[in-house]
Amino acid sequence: MDSCPKELEPFVKAHEIKMKEQDALIYSWIGNYVLSAVIVAVDRCLSGRKSKAEYIKNPMLNDMEINSLTEEERYEKELRKALLAEEMWIHAGKMKGLPETII
Repeated sequence: MDSCPKELEPFVKAHEIKMKEQDALIYSWIGNYVLSAVIVAVDRCLSGRKSKAEYIKNPMLNDMEINSLTEEERYEKELRKALLAEEMWIHAGKMKGLPETII
């Protein structure tokens, strides 16, 4: 490799920026997950079965991924889910010995 350290500085800075962003993101996630868990635990200890607090239902990464998708990408993702569900129904029918439906 014929490059000097000065030429590599932008790559080092980019890596440092990426690591800072990852650190901030992980700190945010851990803080939110831990906060949610503590709230649920305390509420259930104090209120017992009457507690209405619930732990985070969906991972935050899924929410971020869904918000970043375009409308077409969301449609394709939902279509793949529907096709997979249909294939599962077909497989379950075959396992039960049902005849194949011809449309």
